[in-house]
Amino acid sequence: KRANQWRRWSEDVILRMIVPYLSYIQETVSLRHANMPAIRHRTGGECRTGCRTRSIKVACVFFDAFEEITIIACPCSPAPLQLLHCGFFPCAPVAPSLAVDLRLLEFVHLLFLRQSPNQTAWCDALETFLDGMKYKLRLKDSLRRRFSNAFHWYQVLTVLAQDHISTLVVGSRKDGAPVDQPSDYLRSRCPLCFGGNNWRNGTRDSLPMCVISYYATTSINHL
Repeated sequence: KRANQWRRWSEDVILRMIVPYLSYIQETVSLRHANMPAIRHRTGGECRTGCRTRSIKVACVFFDAFEEITIIACPCSPAPLQLLHCGFFPCAPVAPSLAVDLRLLEFVHLLFLRQSPNQTAWCDALETFLDGMKYKLRLKDSLRRRFSNAFHWYQVLTVLAQDHISTLVVGSRKDGAPVDQPSDYLRSRCPLCFGGNNWRNGTRDSLPMCVISYYATTSINHL
Protein backbone atom coordinates (compact mmCIF):
# COMPACT_ATOMS: atom_id res chain seq x y z
CA LYS A 1 0.00 0.00 0.00
CA ARG A 2 2.77 2.45 0.87
CA ALA A 3 4.60 1.66 -2.37
CA ASN A 4 1.43 2.31 -4.38
CA GLN A 5 0.84 5.60 -2.56
CA TRP A 6 4.44 6.69 -3.15
CA ARG A 7 4.16 5.84 -6.85
CA ARG A 8 0.88 7.71 -7.22
CA TRP A 9 2.27 10.74 -5.38
CA SER A 10 5.56 10.95 -7.27
CA GLU A 11 4.41 9.97 -10.76
CA ASP A 12 1.01 11.62 -10.96
CA VAL A 13 -0.48 13.74 -8.20
CA ILE A 14 2.48 15.86 -7.13
CA LEU A 15 3.31 16.73 -10.76
CA ARG A 16 -0.26 17.90 -11.39
CA MET A 17 -0.13 20.12 -8.30
CA ILE A 18 2.88 22.25 -9.33
CA VAL A 19 1.13 24.82 -11.52
CA PRO A 20 -2.01 25.09 -9.32
CA TYR A 21 0.24 25.58 -6.29
CA LEU A 22 2.16 28.42 -7.95
CA SER A 23 -1.13 29.98 -9.07
CA TYR A 24 -2.47 29.81 -5.52
CA ILE A 25 0.70 31.39 -4.13
CA GLN A 26 0.34 34.26 -6.60
CA GLU A 27 -3.39 34.64 -6.00
CA THR A 28 -3.02 34.80 -2.22
CA VAL A 29 0.11 37.03 -2.29
CA SER A 30 2.45 34.36 -0.90
CA LEU A 31 -0.24 32.93 1.42
CA ARG A 32 -0.97 36.32 2.97
CA HIS A 33 -4.65 36.07 2.02
CA ALA A 34 -4.91 32.29 2.16
CA ASN A 35 -7.98 30.55 3.54
CA MET A 36 -10.29 33.51 3.23
CA PRO A 37 -13.94 32.36 3.41
CA ALA A 38 -14.50 32.78 -0.34
CA ILE A 39 -11.40 30.71 -1.10
CA ARG A 40 -11.70 28.16 1.67
CA HIS A 41 -15.10 26.81 0.69
CA ARG A 42 -14.83 26.77 -3.08
CA THR A 43 -14.96 23.27 -4.52
CA GLY A 44 -15.38 21.79 -7.95
CA GLY A 45 -18.92 20.61 -7.24
CA GLU A 46 -20.55 17.95 -9.36
CA CYS A 47 -18.55 16.67 -12.32
CA ARG A 48 -19.94 17.88 -15.65
CA THR A 49 -18.18 15.29 -17.81
CA GLY A 50 -20.01 12.27 -16.45
CA CYS A 51 -17.13 10.85 -14.37
CA ARG A 52 -17.80 8.50 -11.53
CA THR A 53 -17.73 10.64 -8.40
CA ARG A 54 -17.26 9.92 -4.73
CA SER A 55 -18.01 11.98 -1.64
CA ILE A 56 -15.03 12.42 0.69
CA LYS A 57 -15.17 13.92 4.17
CA VAL A 58 -11.89 15.64 5.04
CA ALA A 59 -10.70 16.97 8.39
CA CYS A 60 -8.92 20.29 7.83
CA VAL A 61 -6.38 21.47 10.40
CA PHE A 62 -5.52 25.14 10.92
CA PHE A 63 -3.27 26.98 13.36
CA ASP A 64 -6.14 27.54 15.77
CA ALA A 65 -9.11 25.62 14.42
CA PHE A 66 -10.36 22.33 13.09
CA GLU A 67 -13.01 21.99 10.41
CA GLU A 68 -14.60 19.15 8.48
CA ILE A 69 -15.56 19.65 4.84
CA THR A 70 -17.04 17.38 2.19
CA ILE A 71 -15.77 17.36 -1.38
CA ILE A 72 -16.99 15.56 -4.50
CA ALA A 73 -13.96 13.99 -6.18
CA CYS A 74 -13.63 12.38 -9.60
CA PRO A 75 -10.76 11.49 -11.99
CA CYS A 76 -10.87 14.87 -13.74
CA SER A 77 -11.09 16.78 -10.45
CA PRO A 78 -9.20 14.72 -7.84
CA ALA A 79 -9.38 15.48 -4.15
CA PRO A 80 -5.78 16.76 -3.78
CA LEU A 81 -6.28 19.45 -6.42
CA GLN A 82 -9.60 20.56 -4.95
CA LEU A 83 -8.05 20.82 -1.49
CA LEU A 84 -5.07 22.73 -2.87
CA HIS A 85 -7.41 25.26 -4.48
CA CYS A 86 -8.91 25.76 -1.02
CA GLY A 87 -5.53 26.29 0.65
CA PHE A 88 -4.92 22.80 2.07
CA PHE A 89 -2.49 19.98 1.42
CA PRO A 90 -3.84 16.41 1.71
CA CYS A 91 -2.33 13.49 3.58
CA ALA A 92 -3.12 10.97 0.83
CA PRO A 93 -3.15 11.08 -2.99
CA VAL A 94 -6.62 9.60 -3.60
CA ALA A 95 -9.04 9.80 -0.67
CA PRO A 96 -7.43 11.88 2.09
CA SER A 97 -9.07 11.93 5.48
CA LEU A 98 -6.99 14.89 6.67
CA ALA A 99 -5.65 18.06 5.07
CA VAL A 100 -3.41 20.73 6.57
CA ASP A 101 -3.46 24.48 6.06
CA LEU A 102 -0.64 25.54 3.72
CA ARG A 103 0.38 28.34 6.08
CA LEU A 104 0.70 25.87 8.93
CA LEU A 105 2.87 23.58 6.81
CA GLU A 106 5.06 26.48 5.71
CA PHE A 107 5.49 27.59 9.32
CA VAL A 108 6.55 24.10 10.40
CA HIS A 109 8.94 23.92 7.43
CA LEU A 110 10.64 27.17 8.46
CA LEU A 111 10.68 26.12 12.11
CA PHE A 112 12.39 22.80 11.37
CA LEU A 113 15.06 24.63 9.38
CA ARG A 114 16.02 26.43 12.58
CA GLN A 115 15.77 23.61 15.11
CA SER A 116 15.93 19.84 15.23
CA PRO A 117 12.81 18.41 13.52
CA ASN A 118 10.45 16.71 15.95
CA GLN A 119 7.13 16.00 14.31
CA THR A 120 5.92 13.82 17.18
CA ALA A 121 6.24 16.64 19.72
CA TRP A 122 4.81 19.20 17.30
CA CYS A 123 1.74 17.11 16.47
CA ASP A 124 1.15 16.24 20.13
CA ALA A 125 1.29 19.92 21.08
CA LEU A 126 -1.02 20.90 18.21
CA GLU A 127 -3.54 18.18 19.06
CA THR A 128 -3.50 19.16 22.75
CA PHE A 129 -3.89 22.84 21.82
CA LEU A 130 -6.91 22.14 19.61
CA ASP A 131 -8.38 19.79 22.19
CA GLY A 132 -8.16 22.58 24.76
CA MET A 133 -10.42 24.67 22.51
CA LYS A 134 -12.90 21.76 22.31
CA TYR A 135 -11.81 20.69 18.82
CA LYS A 136 -11.70 16.90 18.69
CA LEU A 137 -10.01 15.04 15.85
CA ARG A 138 -12.22 12.10 14.93
CA LEU A 139 -9.49 9.98 13.37
CA LYS A 140 -8.79 6.29 13.76
CA ASP A 141 -5.14 6.96 14.56
CA SER A 142 -3.13 9.90 15.85
CA LEU A 143 -2.53 13.13 13.98
CA ARG A 144 1.20 12.48 13.63
CA ARG A 145 1.23 9.91 10.81
CA ARG A 146 -1.16 11.80 8.56
CA PHE A 147 0.47 15.13 9.29
CA SER A 148 3.88 13.62 8.49
CA ASN A 149 2.64 12.41 5.11
CA ALA A 150 1.22 15.81 4.24
CA PHE A 151 4.34 17.61 5.45
CA HIS A 152 6.70 15.35 3.49
CA TRP A 153 4.91 15.72 0.17
CA TYR A 154 4.38 19.43 0.73
CA GLN A 155 8.15 19.84 0.91
CA VAL A 156 8.52 17.80 -2.28
CA LEU A 157 5.98 20.08 -3.96
CA THR A 158 7.82 23.27 -2.96
CA VAL A 159 11.12 21.91 -4.29
CA LEU A 160 9.56 20.88 -7.61
CA ALA A 161 7.83 24.26 -7.87
CA GLN A 162 11.17 26.05 -7.51
CA ASP A 163 12.70 23.76 -10.14
CA HIS A 164 9.77 24.53 -12.44
CA ILE A 165 10.37 28.28 -12.09
CA SER A 166 14.10 27.85 -12.73
CA THR A 167 13.37 25.84 -15.87
CA LEU A 168 11.06 28.57 -17.16
CA VAL A 169 13.66 31.25 -16.47
CA VAL A 170 16.40 29.33 -18.29
CA GLY A 171 14.09 28.57 -21.21
CA SER A 172 13.20 32.24 -21.59
CA ARG A 173 16.81 33.25 -22.35
CA LYS A 174 16.73 33.72 -26.10
CA ASP A 175 20.42 34.55 -26.46
CA GLY A 176 21.46 31.03 -25.45
CA ALA A 177 23.92 32.29 -22.83
CA PRO A 178 24.98 29.77 -20.16
CA VAL A 179 23.15 29.93 -16.85
CA ASP A 180 26.34 31.00 -15.02
CA GLN A 181 27.04 33.85 -17.47
CA PRO A 182 25.27 37.21 -17.83
CA SER A 183 22.90 37.64 -20.74
CA ASP A 184 23.75 39.77 -23.77
CA TYR A 185 21.30 42.37 -22.50
CA LEU A 186 23.20 42.81 -19.22
CA ARG A 187 26.51 42.96 -21.04
CA SER A 188 25.23 45.68 -23.35
CA ARG A 189 23.71 47.73 -20.53
CA CYS A 190 26.66 47.58 -18.15
CA PRO A 191 29.95 46.47 -19.74
CA LEU A 192 31.85 47.42 -16.60
CA CYS A 193 30.03 44.82 -14.49
CA PHE A 194 29.18 42.15 -17.05
CA GLY A 195 31.43 42.81 -20.04
CA GLY A 196 34.26 40.37 -19.27
CA ASN A 197 34.26 36.82 -20.56
CA ASN A 198 34.97 35.57 -17.07
CA TRP A 199 32.97 38.12 -15.13
CA ARG A 200 33.28 36.38 -11.76
CA ASN A 201 37.06 36.34 -11.86
CA GLY A 202 38.25 39.65 -10.49
CA THR A 203 41.55 39.77 -12.42
CA ARG A 204 42.74 42.75 -14.42
CA ASP A 205 42.75 40.72 -17.65
CA SER A 206 39.06 39.89 -17.50
CA LEU A 207 37.55 43.14 -16.24
CA PRO A 208 37.44 46.41 -18.16
CA MET A 209 39.15 49.38 -16.63
CA CYS A 210 37.32 52.62 -16.08
CA VAL A 211 38.93 55.86 -15.02
CA ILE A 212 36.74 58.67 -13.81
CA SER A 213 38.07 62.18 -13.33
CA TYR A 214 36.33 64.78 -11.35
CA TYR A 215 36.88 68.42 -12.13
CA ALA A 216 35.71 70.94 -9.64
CA THR A 217 35.90 74.66 -9.74
CA THR A 218 35.81 76.48 -6.48
CA SER A 219 35.34 80.19 -6.26
CA ILE A 220 36.11 82.01 -3.10
CA ASN A 221 34.43 85.28 -2.46
CA HIS A 222 36.26 87.65 -0.21
CA LEU A 223 34.38 90.15 1.76
